[in-house]
Amino acid sequence: MPVKSTIFTALAVCLALSTAEAQARRIAPTPPSSAFQGLWVAEKDAAKRQALCEGLYLQPSERPATMAYVSLSTHSLYVHTPTHQARYDGANRYRPWQKNTATQLQGVLYPAHDDFKRGAAQTNSQPLSLNWRIATDSHLVAKGFKPKHYYRCPNRPQPEDSHAPTADA
Repeated sequence: MPVKSTIFTALAVCLALSTAEAQARRIAPTPPSSAFQGLWVAEKDAAKRQALCEGLYLQPSERPATMAYVSLSTHSLYVHTPTHQARYDGANRYRPWQKNTATQLQGVLYPAHDDFKRGAAQTNSQPLSLNWRIATDSHLVAKGFKPKHYYRCPNRPQPEDSHAPTADA
C-alpha cells in the first residue's frame, strides 16, 4: 500500500508542476507600446530639455541630482526624481497591463531584483502603479508621479562606454 500512495503523490506533484508551468507560459510578458518607450525628462522648455537630455549622457556622478527623468524600454522602467530612484520590471508576467495602447498605459510594475546592481532599486520594494497617457502635444502625462509631465528626449546613438540610460536598459 505505501508504494501506491507514493506513486499517487509523485503523480500529483508532477501534475501540479506541469500545470504551473503551462500557466506561466500562457501569461506571456507584454511590452509597453513603442509610443511610450524611450527617454523622457521633466522639462517643457525645448532648450533646457535638450541640455538635460545631453546631461544624461554624462557620468552618473556628474548629473544634476535634481533632474527628473524616466527611461522606459520593452523590459524595464527606470525612474529618477529628486526623491525617488528605482528600476522596475517592464515585462510584467504576473499582472499584465490593464491598458496598453498608443496613447495610454496603465498597469502595475514590480521592482527589478538585480543582484549585480545593488543600489537605489533595492531600497523600494513596493509595486509601482502607472497611469500614463500621451497628450496631444506628444508629451507624457504621468498621473501619480511628481513631476507629472515629461517630454521625450531625441534619440541618439550611444557610445559603447556610455553609462547613460538607454531605451533597452
